[in-house]
Amino acid sequence: PSGNVIRSTDFGFLLRPGVNRIEVDFKGAPADQSIAFGMRTIDVDGNVKWVRSNKDWKVSSGGDCTLRPERANQPQRVHFASKLAPAWYKKSLSLNRKIAEARIYYAGVGYAEAYINGTEISDHGMETGQSDYEAFVYYQTKDVTDLLKEGANTLSFLVADGWYNQDRGFCTAAYSYGKPALIANFVVTYKDGTQAILTTDSSWKWATGAIQYSNIYLGEEVDFRKERSDPFSPEFSSDWKAVTIREPVSPVLKAQDFEPVRKIREVEAVQSWQTGKKTWIYDFGRNLAGGVKVTFNEPAGTEIRIRVTEAFNEDTEQLENVPESFWWCHAAPQNHLIIADGNEHTWEPKFTYHAFQFLEISGLSSKPEIVATDVYSDVEQTGFFTSSDPLLNRMYDMGVRTHYMNMHSILEDCPHREKCLWGGDLHASW
Repeated sequence: PSGNVIRSTDFGFLLRPGVNRIEVDFKGAPADQSIAFGMRTIDVDGNVKWVRSNKDWKVSSGGDCTLRPERANQPQRVHFASKLAPAWYKKSLSLNRKIAEARIYYAGVGYAEAYINGTEISDHGMETGQSDYEAFVYYQTKDVTDLLKEGANTLSFLVADGWYNQDRGFCTAAYSYGKPALIANFVVTYKDGTQAILTTDSSWKWATGAIQYSNIYLGEEVDFRKERSDPFSPEFSSDWKAVTIREPVSPVLKAQDFEPVRKIREVEAVQSWQTGKKTWIYDFGRNLAGGVKVTFNEPAGTEIRIRVTEAFNEDTEQLENVPESFWWCHAAPQNHLIIADGNEHTWEPKFTYHAFQFLEISGLSSKPEIVATDVYSDVEQTGFFTSSDPLLNRMYDMGVRTHYMNMHSILEDCPHREKCLWGGDLHASW
């Protein structure tokens, strides 16, 4: 693209202890092409170091070429989309009679969590299921009769990008249908037979909270210093803003007729070890697709970083990227960033999943309590196989687990790189 462009990526898997060489190769670039390079590294002891392009860099080419670091001060155009924080949407309502039944119908694109009076009613944060949004959007139906009370009630949603606004992962491609949106219809039937109906309209309010960013590939960034105390309160502080009413994002709303994505189980680490003053690595013994749950209590402003991958390099004692996948399969590093607020928290990602066996967590003052979680479509297994051969049994178990790991409302090619429904994978699965 024309103009000055900023590109950002994670080179953590490529750096090694000792001397590292940085090269920037331009193919077909003019002789006066200029660049600015900056890289922040954080070691296992929490030390931060910056590497920046300057007059000491060397230039090599077939013709006359000089480095022009002074151009780095010119205005830059950001190539990738700005980060968009998930938003809370809230509406208070008063119910003044005995309730016979209450149902809520809702669709959040990309993903939405739904709450009644602070109780989550969604099965998992990765609702609704992925679809061809330009053709149709799935909606959820929940019976919430037992969660309501006479008097003030609060209906809350937390809505994130999900697949609908996937504008950052998959190399520099931006596969976005638009900004996240919510539609809901809340129907209360009283015991006298009358009804109260609440829909999403201009009277709703929205605000952001602790989650600063969430991407289905890249992970989540959470700042607990910005956590809200009022998403479930019927009251509104001054920073709650009026919503924007928009045209329907899809021509058809369709009831989701397949099992939701759920957290199926927790997986304990089989071993763990410390690699620096503030860094630990955990081995969960097998590949899994899902998330991580960590408990911590650190001073306000402490940055906790989590990286996961399928491989570990025993020679360098570092996490290893899946061979070539970062470069050739459009993958993105599977990371999370958590900023503490001085209180104890148990955290797990809400709107993303990763595939891994090994986890690195850094920035903590002591070893944390941590488990991995299997997260996938909660479908029932109806076929089984067993034999007298332990190897065959293990191969069968691995095949079943692999199938589950690639089910997140669609059948995907892999849960750690593209996460796409390609025709070949669909055909092979069925």
